[in-house]
Amino acid sequence: MILLSTPGQETQTACEADGNSLPISCPAREVINVINGFFGRTTRRICDKRYGWAWNIYCESEAAPGKIRDLCNGQNLCRVPTNVSDYDDPCFGTEKYVQVTYECLCKYCVGLGLGWGWGCPVGRNVM
Repeated sequence: MILLSTPGQETQTACEADGNSLPISCPAREVINVINGFFGRTTRRICDKRYGWAWNIYCESEAAPGKIRDLCNGQNLCRVPTNVSDYDDPCFGTEKYVQVTYECLCKYCVGLGLGWGWGCPVGRNVM
């Protein structure tokens, strides 16, 4: 599964082997709203250091979406872990990656019930 972003959404990916976190952020006065969080592997085209050799591509952490949402939603900056020790290991021995699709929402509109567009940047959504 390769995630495609719709307008207003962004998808970022980091390999398990590249480091310990994937930083995602929004402009000032906006906060992260995670659309989808993923940890595992569903394609050989991402983070393929072995050129597709022996990777399990039917591999997805069930815990990842909730963990990523809990960590990032409502924050301006978030560092999403890329290490298997932060999730359940859905396929031992396979190099995995984290992928996050998110949008940035106006910080002052989220949950305030102030109506559409109050104080929000042009083109941004109100939750």
